Amino acid sequence: MNDIRTLLVPLDFSDCSMGVVRQAAQLASSLGAKVVLHHAVETPGGLGSRTLVTPAPGAEPVPIGQHLRASAEARMPVYLAEAALDGIETDHRIDEGKPADAILEAADAVGAGMIVMGTHARTGLNRVLVGSVAEAVVRRAQIPVVTLRSIRHDGCEATSCGSCRSHVTPAMLRAEAELEG
Repeated sequence: MNDIRTLLVPLDFSDCSMGVVRQAAQLASSLGAKVVLHHAVETPGGLGSRTLVTPAPGAEPVPIGQHLRASAEARMPVYLAEAALDGIETDHRIDEGKPADAILEAADAVGAGMIVMGTHARTGLNRVLVGSVAEAVVRRAQIPVVTLRSIRHDGCEATSCGSCRSHVTPAMLRAEAELEG
């Protein structure tokens, strides 16, 4: 593992994401590696990234991809600060696309030697309907992938990590509301 210089850490901004960042930063510190945080912006419902949405009442409409990217950029600094607490070098990327594809492309682009990511541990019908980004990444990655299973905590609104929707950002909720009329 001495050749691992960069860890790619995908984030969905769920309540459990900060724990993944903390653990990845500790691993990076022990390896002498840097951390690149990554978020994949996926346009909801298969809409084009140029579909216009109004980000706030009275604001000018903007393409949904631009709106979701700006929201992700605004959320990223707190995660970067957490990763940097161990004194490691940090960076970030935000890409558009299906999360598993975007994660694998980002890993190649940054020369990651390992991917460290959380999993909501969905099972049964929920997994069939929602899918598993972590599973797709593990199956397709050409580098080691460490998955950290989410553990439900007392402050969580979801009944289980498998039904967690804390990763649904306010920007995504606004975009979905806009599209519903």
